[in-house]
Amino acid sequence: LFVAPSPALGKEYARFGLPESRLRVQDYGFAPLDAPPRPARDPAAPLRIGFVGTLVWHKGLHVLLEACQALPWDRYELHVFGDLDTFPDYTRRVAQLADGLSAHFLGRFERRRTAEVYGQMDVLVAPSLWPENSPLVIHEAFQAGLPVVGSRMGGTEDLVAHDEWGLLYDAFAPAELTAHLQRLVAEPQ
Repeated sequence: LFVAPSPALGKEYARFGLPESRLRVQDYGFAPLDAPPRPARDPAAPLRIGFVGTLVWHKGLHVLLEACQALPWDRYELHVFGDLDTFPDYTRRVAQLADGLSAHFLGRFERRRTAEVYGQMDVLVAPSLWPENSPLVIHEAFQAGLPVVGSRMGGTEDLVAHDEWGLLYDAFAPAELTAHLQRLVAEPQ
């Protein structure tokens, strides 16, 4: 028996020749976050966009930063959570892209702070450029009551129902991500 954490990964196993009769798809199990109720959002406040993950090329932070360049700097804040020391060359690259943007690099955080971290966001963006399995950050965002904007790659597409729990875009069409973020800034409700 083989277990895949997402339908997308299960399809890949089958594509590589694993008999479907030996395959089960079973997503991760999560307990609710111990998060306080989300206060009503002030529509005049800047949209708080979040990114949580490894600062590495295939997680796509550079795509998100490029999308933010088209947003009015006073209508959003980008909160980036991820270890700044894991891939220092990439961290330098994204820091350069963030120059002049309303972006804050907040480093890594301890697991006990998960609810607090997601409480600092209005939306999580998961701009992965590779087929994620069943992204933990999306599960955590949903536990915190956050919508997700994610790339149509792997397990992200399995989790995010477009226009219901978030928005999806083609990972290699950054203009589509920009359009989604512009919509959220203009229509935060």
